[in-house]
Amino acid sequence: MSSLQYHNDEGYGETCGPLFHYSQSVTIGNIVKVSGQGGWTFDGSLNLDGDDIKGQVDRAFENVEKVLRAAGLRGWEDVFSVRSYHADLDATLQMTVDNFKARMPNHKPVWTCIGVKKLAFPGMAIEIEVEAYKA
Repeated sequence: MSSLQYHNDEGYGETCGPLFHYSQSVTIGNIVKVSGQGGWTFDGSLNLDGDDIKGQVDRAFENVEKVLRAAGLRGWEDVFSVRSYHADLDATLQMTVDNFKARMPNHKPVWTCIGVKKLAFPGMAIEIEVEAYKA
């Protein structure tokens, strides 16, 4: 079995990884698994605007991209599997699809989309977890 390589991106990952005792991603051979990313910004503390649902969805996709790049991947073009968790599926589903089309125009990953009652932080609208192939 391949050895596991854990990664944290600068900012949120480096600060919150030790605080919550987890890693932003792990590489197992050629597969990179990325932990759930929300639509936060981070400037030394977590910032999450519960009133800006579209901004949260867009930032969650950006945060996944940051973690993928920190793990040595190109970005969304390497993603083959997505799991998304939605506090309000009706509000965020089409925004998620629109981001898929914009960020992965040349392929369609497998996707599990789940509506949930509550996510990790107050006001959090979406969390996205992915798996990607590292060529």
